[in-house]
Amino acid sequence: MPLNRAHSPADRPRLTAGRVALIGSLTVLSACTISPDQPAAAALQQHVTHDGVAYLTDVAPGVPGMMLTSAGAGPTRGMTVSVWRNVAGLGCDQGAVAKAVARQTCEQQGGAFNAAALGRFAGDGEWRFAGACA
Repeated sequence: MPLNRAHSPADRPRLTAGRVALIGSLTVLSACTISPDQPAAAALQQHVTHDGVAYLTDVAPGVPGMMLTSAGAGPTRGMTVSVWRNVAGLGCDQGAVAKAVARQTCEQQGGAFNAAALGRFAGDGEWRFAGACA
């Protein structure tokens, strides 16, 4: 019996909703790892209240970001939205809240928020969504 058999396209695993959710979960967890990054460009800080909690945000030019597509990860261009709090910094497990605040910030400035854009925990209680606001 041969070990390497040819697979037809029907044999390949399909991208199901469960697999997309798993990929999203793994992406959020991997975003908790801190990697070196250029500091965000100076931008006007904005106070945003989301679900009764105050946040500081800014929207500034930055490096292109990445987004999830049906074909995998791909580049996205737009402004970088940074989110943090003064009192108690955001944790690496608060990406969903940070993304909601980033969306609110982008839309308040008249931008279109790319919900597929991946955020990452930048350390010191800050989340960044590169390329998320166009």
